Amino acid sequence: MRTSDEQETEGADATIGGVERLRSGRYLADGFAARTYHQELRRPAAIHWHEFYELFLTVSGSGTHVANGLEAPLVPGTVVLLTPADFHALAPGADGLELLDIGFSAEVLHEEVQELLLATTGWSQVVVEGPEREMLAAEFRRLWVEQDAGLVGSRRIVQGALERILIDFCRRRATDTSAPREVQWGNMQRGVAYLHHHFREPLTLSIVAAQAGLSPHYFSERFHRATKTPFNAFVRALRLRFARSLLQVGELSVTEICHASGFATLSHFEREFKRTYGLSPRALRTQLGEIRSTQASRTNRAV
Repeated sequence: MRTSDEQETEGADATIGGVERLRSGRYLADGFAARTYHQELRRPAAIHWHEFYELFLTVSGSGTHVANGLEAPLVPGTVVLLTPADFHALAPGADGLELLDIGFSAEVLHEEVQELLLATTGWSQVVVEGPEREMLAAEFRRLWVEQDAGLVGSRRIVQGALERILIDFCRRRATDTSAPREVQWGNMQRGVAYLHHHFREPLTLSIVAAQAGLSPHYFSERFHRATKTPFNAFVRALRLRFARSLLQVGELSVTEICHASGFATLSHFEREFKRTYGLSPRALRTQLGEIRSTQASRTNRAV
C-alpha cells in the first residue's frame, strides 16, 4: 500500500528492525474501517506491513511482489490478499504498475465473510482473466468512487462490493464455502481482530475472549470449530510466521526477533521454530543468505 513517493514525504508510523508498520488510523477512512487507493508506481515500494488487511488488484503494467520473502510476478488481473501479519514489497517493471488497493479492518464485514478471513493463515494471490477481470476491476472502481461520494447508502455499497470481491477471491483460492457451518459468531469478530493486532504482546485466552464479551470456554470452543486449530496453536503460528518474515527481511538478531514476535524465552522460540520449519532460526537465516548470494551470482554472470 505504501508508495515510494509517500516514503519520501512522510515519516514512519512505526518500525521493527527497519521495517515500517502502517497504522489503521492513518490509512483507513475516518469512522469507517476501509479505504481504497489508486496507485501508479514507477519506483519500488519498500518492505512494510500493516495493522489491517490489504487487498489489491493489478490493473495494468507488470512487476514483482515479495511477501514474507517469497517472490511472485504481478500481471494485469493479479489479486493479492495480505493479513496484518504479512510483510511485503513491490517492484514495478519498466512499464510501471497500476494498482487499485483496499485497506480494511475485518469489523466492516458481515460475520460470514469475517469467518473466511479468519481461515486465512497468510498472504495469497490469484490471477483473474478475461471478462471476469473487467467485472472485478469495475467492483474495485465502484469502491474508489463511492468512498468519497457522500451519497445515501455509499457505505453500504462499499461494504457490499468489498464483500463480493473477498468471497470471489476465496472461491478462486479453492476455499470451501459450501460446507455447512455450525459457528455462530456473535461478537467473536472483536476478539479475532484484537488477536491479529496484538499477537506479539502477552496474550491469554481470557484476554481475547473478554474483547469479544464471551467466556473463555465458549470462545475457545467456537474459535477451534471455525479455524480447526486450538487457540494457543493459532497464536503460536502467527508469531512464528511473523518471526520467519523478520528473519527474511529485517536486520534484527535472533534474540531480538524472538521478543519482537511475542515469545517470552529464546529457548522456547528456537524449539518451536525448528519444530515448525525444520531448521533453527540461525540456520534458516544462513540458508536464505546463501540462496540470495547464489541468485545474485547467477544474475551477475548473466549480465
